Amino acid sequence: MQNKLAVEIPDDLASDIAKLGKARSTAGDFQQTSLTLPLHQTLVRVVKHTTIQRSLPSARSLLDLPDCFYRSLERLVKDPDWGVHDWLPHDEEILAQHIRTSGIVRSCFETMDLEQALPAERVVMYDTGGQRCERRKWQHVFEAVDAVFFFASLAEYDRTLYEDPTQNRLEESVSLFQELLANDKLAKAKFTLVLTKRDEFYEKLVNQRIPLNASGRFPDAPEGFDYEASLNWIKSRFESSAKPVVAINVISCLSQVEVCEVFESARELCSSSSGGANTTSTTTTGNL
Repeated sequence: MQNKLAVEIPDDLASDIAKLGKARSTAGDFQQTSLTLPLHQTLVRVVKHTTIQRSLPSARSLLDLPDCFYRSLERLVKDPDWGVHDWLPHDEEILAQHIRTSGIVRSCFETMDLEQALPAERVVMYDTGGQRCERRKWQHVFEAVDAVFFFASLAEYDRTLYEDPTQNRLEESVSLFQELLANDKLAKAKFTLVLTKRDEFYEKLVNQRIPLNASGRFPDAPEGFDYEASLNWIKSRFESSAKPVVAINVISCLSQVEVCEVFESARELCSSSSGGANTTSTTTTGNL
């Protein structure tokens, strides 16, 4: 038996993987299900298997797994109660959950006037999937949009799209951002660029020393491994447009403070755009 990593999977490992797959299909929503002790033991055997351990470095590169994923694996192996019964995940594990947006998700927020103890304004946010197959749906929320928050990952300058292995992810994000800035339906909207995964970007560039031009697509990129110079270069790729960007936020999605700051800036931007009336914000995501 082989998988996407082209690794030969021995029978004992294949048997344990099949048990986990059966448990997942039986549970329905596996993300909402606690592990039983036998399942925990099975999962530990899979993680500790020599085949899996040898494959982790390749999987990390191919699947772009964050550092916290490996820390969770360590907790799983060391803690017999991990995921079982009344176990509670660490904040980092909660924040690291990545659920791909499919379609358009509408959320409403009300801010309070503390003096009057009444709702002050209402913000409607549309979260739109960033994959190519999702983008044709965006036009349905472009009308009457006050603000656009565009999310793009800093850490994917050397990776390609799932949909097109010939297309660099950073190039795709820059191109898409420029298209939105030029869209006539968004002519009155204020744009904020949110560059995510600053922690993974630092790790990849400074510690792992993977150059910005590792893909060969960015010959004008800085040649060294200076974080600030490289960050400024990426910013400049997005800023090269006739339409000004209101702000550029650089964040780690694992930082509650930084994420809250982005939401607060969204509220303030929508409020200033509409003069306190009902407002709408659309958020387009590249890769969080």
